[in-house]
Amino acid sequence: MSSSSVNTSVNSRTICECGYQVIVKVSNTQQNPGRRFYGCAIRVCGIFGWVDLDPNRTVQPNQLADLHNRIRTLQTSNEQYRLEFGRLHRMEFELLRRIEEQKMLNNELKKENVLLVKKCAMVPKIVFFFKVVVCFGYCSGCLEIS
Repeated sequence: MSSSSVNTSVNSRTICECGYQVIVKVSNTQQNPGRRFYGCAIRVCGIFGWVDLDPNRTVQPNQLADLHNRIRTLQTSNEQYRLEFGRLHRMEFELLRRIEEQKMLNNELKKENVLLVKKCAMVPKIVFFFKVVVCFGYCSGCLEIS
C-alpha cells in the first residue's frame, strides 16, 4: 500500500489511486484537532492531503460537536426510514399475495357461476320432463308449461 501526502486543495472530482472519489474528513487528533483532510474512500491506496493548508484554519470544537450530533441524528433517522421501508416492503408483499389469492377465488367463483347458470337453464327442461313422465297418459292438460 502506498502512502502519499499532498498539501493541495481537493474538489468533488478528485480521484484516488484506487479510482474512487476522495472523501473529506475532520481530524480528531491532538496534533491537528478539527483540521480537514482528504483521503481514499476505502482506505487502501493511502492518498492523503490537507484541505486546509493553513494549520490554524480548523473546525472549532463546538462545530465538531454540532456536526457529530447532526450525524447521529441523521443516522437515527436513516435507521428509522430503513425500518419503515422494510415494514412497507413486507406489507406490499402481503398485499400482492392477497391480491393474487383474491384473483384465484374470483376465477373459481366465475366458474361456479357458469355452472349455476347452466343448471338453472336446465330447470324448465327437467320440470317439463317430469310433467311428461308423471302425466303421460293420465291427462291432456298437464303438458302446458306455466
